[in-house]
Amino acid sequence: MSKYARALYAYVTLTLILASTLGGLLIALPAALVVEAQTTTQTVLLSSNNLNPLKVLEVRVRGDFGDGPLTMRVVDADTKQPIELTWADGTRETYFLAYKVAANLYVAYLLGPSANYPRNPYPPLSPDTRPGAFARVVLEDEDRGKSYSVELVGTDYKDTFIYDTVKMTLTLSPKEFAYRREEATIKLTISDMDLNLDPTSVETVDPAGINVTLIVYKAVGGEISRFITLSDLAIEDVRETGVNTGVFITKTNISRLNTLVAPDRVSDGDRVVIVLLATSDVQGWDDYLVPDQRGSDYAKAVYRPPTVRVTFTSQSVVIEVTSPDDNVDPDTADTLDPGAQVYLALFDEYVVFYVTTTISTDLFRETGRNTGVFRYVIPVSWGNQASVSQANVVLQTRCRGPFYFYVRYYVTTRPPGYNIDARGTGVYTPAVASLEVLKATPRAIIFNVVDRDLNNRADAIEYLVPSFNVEGRMDITLSKPGDIAVARLVLLDTRGNVVGAPLGVDARDIVSFVETDMNSEVFELKIDATRLGLTPGAQYILRYYDYTGELDTVFKDYVFTVSEISMTLDRTTIPVNRDGVYIYIRYVNDLYNSDPTRRDSVIVSIRITAADGTPIYDGSTALTETGINTGVFTRWWLAPASVFATPRIVDAKIEVWDPNYQDIKAEGKFKAHDASIEVSATVVKWGDTVTIKVKDPDANSITGDIDYIDVTIMYGNIVLAVVQLEETAPNSAEFVGNVTVSWDNPAFINIPPTAVLTVRYLDRTPIMSPTSPTWTEVPYVATFRIASTDGVLTVKTAVEGYLGVLEELRLDNITVVDPDMNYYKLRADELRGKLAIAIEGVPQTPTYNLVETEADSGKFVLPSEVSISLARALRDAGVITGTETPRELAQKLAAYVGKKVAISYIDDYSAAGTRNIVTQVLVIRAWSAEITTDKVAVNLGEWLTITIKNYEIAGTTISAYRQVIVKSTSYPAGLMFYAEEVSPGVFQLKIQVVKVEDWIPGAKQIPAKLGDVITIEYVDPVAADGSANVLVTKTVNVGVYVEMPGKAERVKTYDVVTGAEVKPRVGKEVFLTVTIKNTDIVERAMTVIVVVRDPNGVAVARFAASVTLAAGASTDISFGWIPIVSGNHTVEVYIVKSMMDRTPVGEPATFTVSVE
Repeated sequence: MSKYARALYAYVTLTLILASTLGGLLIALPAALVVEAQTTTQTVLLSSNNLNPLKVLEVRVRGDFGDGPLTMRVVDADTKQPIELTWADGTRETYFLAYKVAANLYVAYLLGPSANYPRNPYPPLSPDTRPGAFARVVLEDEDRGKSYSVELVGTDYKDTFIYDTVKMTLTLSPKEFAYRREEATIKLTISDMDLNLDPTSVETVDPAGINVTLIVYKAVGGEISRFITLSDLAIEDVRETGVNTGVFITKTNISRLNTLVAPDRVSDGDRVVIVLLATSDVQGWDDYLVPDQRGSDYAKAVYRPPTVRVTFTSQSVVIEVTSPDDNVDPDTADTLDPGAQVYLALFDEYVVFYVTTTISTDLFRETGRNTGVFRYVIPVSWGNQASVSQANVVLQTRCRGPFYFYVRYYVTTRPPGYNIDARGTGVYTPAVASLEVLKATPRAIIFNVVDRDLNNRADAIEYLVPSFNVEGRMDITLSKPGDIAVARLVLLDTRGNVVGAPLGVDARDIVSFVETDMNSEVFELKIDATRLGLTPGAQYILRYYDYTGELDTVFKDYVFTVSEISMTLDRTTIPVNRDGVYIYIRYVNDLYNSDPTRRDSVIVSIRITAADGTPIYDGSTALTETGINTGVFTRWWLAPASVFATPRIVDAKIEVWDPNYQDIKAEGKFKAHDASIEVSATVVKWGDTVTIKVKDPDANSITGDIDYIDVTIMYGNIVLAVVQLEETAPNSAEFVGNVTVSWDNPAFINIPPTAVLTVRYLDRTPIMSPTSPTWTEVPYVATFRIASTDGVLTVKTAVEGYLGVLEELRLDNITVVDPDMNYYKLRADELRGKLAIAIEGVPQTPTYNLVETEADSGKFVLPSEVSISLARALRDAGVITGTETPRELAQKLAAYVGKKVAISYIDDYSAAGTRNIVTQVLVIRAWSAEITTDKVAVNLGEWLTITIKNYEIAGTTISAYRQVIVKSTSYPAGLMFYAEEVSPGVFQLKIQVVKVEDWIPGAKQIPAKLGDVITIEYVDPVAADGSANVLVTKTVNVGVYVEMPGKAERVKTYDVVTGAEVKPRVGKEVFLTVTIKNTDIVERAMTVIVVVRDPNGVAVARFAASVTLAAGASTDISFGWIPIVSGNHTVEVYIVKSMMDRTPVGEPATFTVSVE
């Protein structure tokens, strides 16, 4: 089990009776303590894994052990005996007590011999009320280094500690520290559980109790050592980071280090090493030197030059100094070096001005803790004279940019390595103001002015104050608050004359210049034109001078036209429509734009006068402003149907005018028009879509929207449907609609092919004389015919032109393509009784149905549940009963071999529109069945593919005609299988040839053994000669024999006495051994002939031997041989049938044998 968790995975029943005398009191634990591991994890956990004379350990027991207290003891790991403990009341015992302080939690405290009681023990624990929970170990210095376990008596739950000090660790940060500023700090992080004397509170350690070895390794060579205490080094308390963490933090700084190493100083590249050793004053014993328990770390003094970055905008100058060496305390936001200076300079491109100042480094604040980036922001504004201070940067107007802001952060009076000199420059390039006219009317002139130079505050909507340069003239200066002129505008006519302004009027009553939104950089320049008497339709010039970043002599002209007061209609020729016509009236007059915060309206008069001068209509209507502050007023006005009641409206005139300005008016004339109609096709087939197009300007009742009209489709005098046509686009006067010719539309049901349909449009307002008393309606028509086509019959059989005597035709074996039978576009059609089968010599002719392959295809096939064959036709004709067995059926149908059969499609509507019959004549035929296999011989375990070609039964569903019997010598009774049709009249069956003992009955297998013959039997229902039920067979051998089974694998030489492999020597006899293998699947006899040739190729020995080898077996054949010459000899091995029959049964092989 781990140190920090003890998990119990079984039920443990403990019978525990502990009796101990404590002041005459008998303590008894529960007699039956049952622990259930599935619900509670029980552990003993110490607050630390070591104890020293000044330290306290908190003991926690987790689990459900009742109300407690629990009996605990401290056991010596070596002797296995409990040690003595002194309770808070002075009682000496070999156990202590853990009290329940919360659900499933019991707590006690172990104290070192000289430790103080914990300051914040778990309530209600106290040395006064629960002395047994505060036990001091009775140990001596001689016990240092021993291990002990704290155990829950009667269980195996325990945790261990060592009575000794533990190693301290020290971490310095940052690892690279700045030495330039003496207030720069170095953090010391000390990890040491020895100093964590009280696990219930945050500890503060006396730094005088920790010895310090300070070593400074100089970058220029040499070292400085000081032996001090931490109180000499630390500048703040040594304080624990939290309760029972054992981690303590303090700081030192460069000033303290310099004092300690005086008269020297810490400088660039020096390495500072700090070694800490805790003494007995703070932990009861000194840390060991061997093994080394001291904590040590080092840090390096560095010099990192600062950098300066300046961001210069119209709103501010942002100075950022990146200076890691000024980040003197990583835990706080710092300021720049107080002994340095920051010099600022502001000047322009042409040095018209050059102003400077020096500001305090204390203004620069670190952007956050430990960032090392220091920022100061100075607002920017415009003024008549440039200036710079810590509070404001003033850019000079009427001065050409760009402008430069120079910053220097420096100190140069210190020793080398301690100085600073960092510089940076920001550039602000003023924008060129751009103006865009938004509106120019007799009422108001509005420009958008885009100029970021004027946007000096992001948190306010800025504005300029106008003032006249010349009284009574539109020559105006625009100024920032404080009378800082930043722009000038002059309004001129096209002759260059300054437009006049009323005398005695404040310029602010005529001109306003305000930012559109905070920080938008866009300003609205608005001029009240009603004060200036501008001429509608005339051109004017706005001359604009930009003083922000430019000289006061530079300007840019913007030409604009004051809009005229005008009234228009959407069309001057207005159609005549008896349902009424919409007329769009548009009136541009900004003088009626009385309130720029809402939409205004204006009343106009309307009069319609007949061609003979008599009135038809007299009235008025209200026009509404198109938007806020547009000065444009519109309305769609409906000329009522009553004015179109008679042709009197033809050539009538309409007048619209402003009663306040009677010379402002718009006029139009009403005209009647003829119409036209056309269709996209004059001949269509079922399922086609016909597009109908009508042109009628009079139906274009509104130019701003889509109009609709209706047409009628007729068959003779019968109205089939009314179709709505839609205008192709607003104001096009062309109307289009589609109609699909299909029985899906109930209007076309029972309309036959060849029918001629009429599309009719009624023009209710044709061209007529205005003196006619009533309208005469004129119809326009277009026609189209439903096409009829010749049906095409296709019959596909296994062999073209023939019908197998038992062949069955299905689905698209018979196909009819006849588009004029495609009555429905959205669903498949059915042709009932349109397919006829006539058999030579049979008077009856049965008929069958056809179904469309899919909606709108025009292609028809047999229904999926229907098949057509000679047998089906004879049964439907009553010639056979349909109850015959397959053998009887074959005998009856054999009589029809050679006869003809006619398959006909009855086409009710041919291309000529007449009834027609399309026929295909086939000859009934039989073929003699043929059996083939994919192997001439098959091995055990292999699959055998059997193919039967018999075109006369193509497509058959009679399983008896696909029945195959497979036999073997070992299983002569045979097994029945059924072949599957893989192509018309071609059937296949795959079976596996297996050993008899491996055969699985019911599987596609035939049991056999090597040497068996597989026999395949198939009964041909009708042979080519007309005979019925003819048996056809095919045989296949089991076992594929290898033509060259013999193989010489290797040649070796052996000692004739010991049998060990040796290298042959001249004059010494050896066994020349050849290894032969039979690679066949059956036992084979063969003869081996060996010829040995010396290095000159002369045959020096010949041997021969005959062997019989089982399938796959090998054997060694040895011959005695005494070499007579040294060198490489060649051994030739030949394998033949026998000495008498030298036919090779193995490939010749050659080996080399070296003789010494």
